[in-house]
Amino acid sequence: MAPHTLRDLSPSSFKPRVVSIGPLHKKDENVQELEGRKTSYMIDLMHHTNSPQKETLKTCLEKVYLSMDQIKACYIWTDTYDDSEIAKMLVMDACFILHYILSYHFVAFEELDSGNAILRQSICYDLVLLENQIPFFIVDQIFQCIALKFIPNTSLIELIHPILSDLNLFEADIDTDNISISNTCHILSILHQCYKPQRNNYPSHDYSSKIHSAVDLDMAGVCFKPNQNPTWVLGMEVKLPRVPCFFWCWSKPTLRMPAMIVGDDSEFIFRNLMAYELSCTTSKHITSYSYAIDMLVNNSKDVAKLVDSRVLLNFMGSNEEVANMINNLGRDVWFKPSIPLSLLKPTSRFVRWPGNHLVWPINIHPGLLIWISAYNMYVLSI
Repeated sequence: MAPHTLRDLSPSSFKPRVVSIGPLHKKDENVQELEGRKTSYMIDLMHHTNSPQKETLKTCLEKVYLSMDQIKACYIWTDTYDDSEIAKMLVMDACFILHYILSYHFVAFEELDSGNAILRQSICYDLVLLENQIPFFIVDQIFQCIALKFIPNTSLIELIHPILSDLNLFEADIDTDNISISNTCHILSILHQCYKPQRNNYPSHDYSSKIHSAVDLDMAGVCFKPNQNPTWVLGMEVKLPRVPCFFWCWSKPTLRMPAMIVGDDSEFIFRNLMAYELSCTTSKHITSYSYAIDMLVNNSKDVAKLVDSRVLLNFMGSNEEVANMINNLGRDVWFKPSIPLSLLKPTSRFVRWPGNHLVWPINIHPGLLIWISAYNMYVLSI
């Protein structure tokens, strides 16, 4: 279940639109149409195996029964189901998920929902809701029982990649090469792993200091640019000019950061990823990023500056809406940020020209660099 602090802020971000996966929203009124059609998806999927459907179904159910205790431990049960109902539910839902995944790759699986782009998009979004998941090992077991019979030597993670790309919050391509099924809880956790840093042992840091907005940093001489070749999708880095220059336009520092895509559905994806981070023991890199971008954005002017710099791609239309969305993401959320020390540790140094005519203090603080010129007497303090 999503933490109540996040759920109370945006209940609709955690409710499926058209399809229920797992037990938590199975009885919601708005998912009943597809609930009644899941049998058709399961039969169509099994039809491609050229094996007796009853035998295939029996094998799938047996797989689920063997893991029943593990499955039950995954949920806070709000309704009562016996083992038989749970097994049938999970097999049906796993088949629905696999059928949808395969529709991205094979025309034969597009027929049941072809021509309804809105439905397909809604299903895609529903598959990454925290409260709309089934254990991924069940999906993998059903995949092995059914799909591997007609598409052998195929990776389930590889098949899911196009769906993850459709849900990607950033312009940089996501990479699933290092994701292991054995370390995967559910589909949402796969998307989460796509943004995970290469290492997790980043020291914590005190965030009590004030961080300035994008407009303030721009006025102080900081440039913003997309991080074009990041080793980590969410990576940020500060680029300093090698030699301080008398001409201000040639000596500006640059903050390179991931180009974030903001659309009508970005908020619920962020909220579910953050809810996942806050509800279990895992890296808090999405919550950390939301904290960092919130520090940069105070209002629509900050959004406009980031849009002009192409580190924010606005598909919502209104800069004010984007600012409100970003500012609301971290409301009532407390956590210890997990950002690389190189972006957190405040450092300062002075660059002096001969005769001490110019002095530029340089400060790096949570990925934001303040470039101050004594020449124009513009000073920002952190």
